[in-house]
Amino acid sequence: MQSVETKEIVGQVWSILQQNFDDFLIQFNKDTDLAEERFIKRAWRQQRAGAIGRSETIRKFHELTFRQLSELGTVLDEQWDEALTLFEDHYAPTNNFCLAQSFALQAVYRLVPHRPELFFRMEVQATRSIFSHSIDVNGGEKLDGSFLELLEQLPFAGIILQKEDTAAKLARCFERITPAIATSMVFHRALFYRNKHAYLVGKVFFKDHDMPIVIPFVGNDEGIVADALLTTQDELKRVFAFSRSYFFVSSHLPEGSVEFLLSLMPSKSKSQLCLNLGYQDWGKCQVYRSLLQHIQHTREKFDFAPGIPGLVMIVFTLPTHDIVIKLVRDTPRPPKDTDLSEVLEKYRMVARHDRVGRLADAQYFPKLTLPVDSFGDALLNELHEEAPGSITIEGRWIYLTNVLIERKMVPLNLYLKGADAETNRPIVEDYGLAIKEMAMANLFPGDLLIKNFGVTQEKRVVFYDYDEMKPLTECRFAKLPPPRNEEEEFDRESWSGANDSTIYPEEWSRFLMPAGPMREMLTHAHKEIFESTFWDHWKDFHTNGNVVDVAPYSPNL
Repeated sequence: MQSVETKEIVGQVWSILQQNFDDFLIQFNKDTDLAEERFIKRAWRQQRAGAIGRSETIRKFHELTFRQLSELGTVLDEQWDEALTLFEDHYAPTNNFCLAQSFALQAVYRLVPHRPELFFRMEVQATRSIFSHSIDVNGGEKLDGSFLELLEQLPFAGIILQKEDTAAKLARCFERITPAIATSMVFHRALFYRNKHAYLVGKVFFKDHDMPIVIPFVGNDEGIVADALLTTQDELKRVFAFSRSYFFVSSHLPEGSVEFLLSLMPSKSKSQLCLNLGYQDWGKCQVYRSLLQHIQHTREKFDFAPGIPGLVMIVFTLPTHDIVIKLVRDTPRPPKDTDLSEVLEKYRMVARHDRVGRLADAQYFPKLTLPVDSFGDALLNELHEEAPGSITIEGRWIYLTNVLIERKMVPLNLYLKGADAETNRPIVEDYGLAIKEMAMANLFPGDLLIKNFGVTQEKRVVFYDYDEMKPLTECRFAKLPPPRNEEEEFDRESWSGANDSTIYPEEWSRFLMPAGPMREMLTHAHKEIFESTFWDHWKDFHTNGNVVDVAPYSPNL
């Protein structure tokens, strides 16, 4: 028999979790559903504001739930378990079980970090269909008509420019790409919205196989245009890259949407697809569960991540796992001068921003529990010496606070050492393009050294050190003034303004890339980034409230 006190505590925990999740889901869906209307109206600034608003919605309800649960005082482990079971039983018949469960686990785990086993509670798989659009594939002129019928089903059908011509282009492109005879196509019920783009995602069926099909639509002042037909996993993975901001998708069956995308991109992790769709709690639960499983199955030990050690963070990883863990040092190494709150605010800024395919997605964990015997001795010693305020060891567990987890990449400085200059040309040029695209997104990285960039498995250059990042509109750029005398010619810092807040892009040509062929490649391919006029152009562009959207694909219609 339960005591009256236990029933009361369990009831209070259940009530807090249920009320806050229901309120959160209403607001989350409201923020998400507005994306379609904003796309149709081409309200791009509101679309960006909506992305920030949804991020703040998640954060607000996290803190509210944590505070209310903390105020309950002592709650026994068995009381947490009973409340979670009641909560899960309530949502198991619904379409939002995984979102509900992960919301509750993230809240409860902050109060009972000694219970990582909570993340191995069962998930419920979706069984209902997430498809609504389907067309038969007959070839020839009939295929034109099939694509036109598909376009007519879309919520923005009335403002698609040159609809019949678009249908014909889609048909010809499809026949050019896929010589095999297809039988049918099915498409996800809702479109995936991000910035100025909307993606219709589906699957094409052949006699003995299937393949992805994605039609990206982009909005302009005149209307909506379809400008590509994508049919490969690699193309789809670029659209759903971890270095791009989250999608808005009005799916009332989240589990089905994630499983469908996973069927199109089986090499993607489920955790990343959850995050791609803005389901942050669910994605974080998957990340943590996968990490614990990997440790259990491989018995690997954490060690320092490859690359030059950070001045602000200790970065470590497992040899064969795909993530890195970042922990802020209690005191940054000189010349850095920052603190935990400033670092976390930089990462929050990135989480709210359009990452334009060039910024690593970082998941924040207020608390993270890991087996202490999974840490190498040298790493443990550094954690004790450099971050004692962020670690606690009790028994077999090490408890970390204020942790960031990112996808593992090869540091660009190490990557470039692995091959000759000509082999590295695509990566060198992509490094310059990454700098340009961040400027187009109103971001200035601050520290542009190649050690702060990584190369993904898809051979894409991505920035991952946010200590000095700021909006481009807050920066002051200028042309390098000429030296006034011979002394200044040899003492650049005394006259170049290196000690003030002015940024002189011309100076970068000396240190962004080591002297030699690769430096020449960079300065030849991207000479604009070494000119203050380039940066002033984009600063003015953003100051005037304009929005640019960099497509993650090559138009082919």
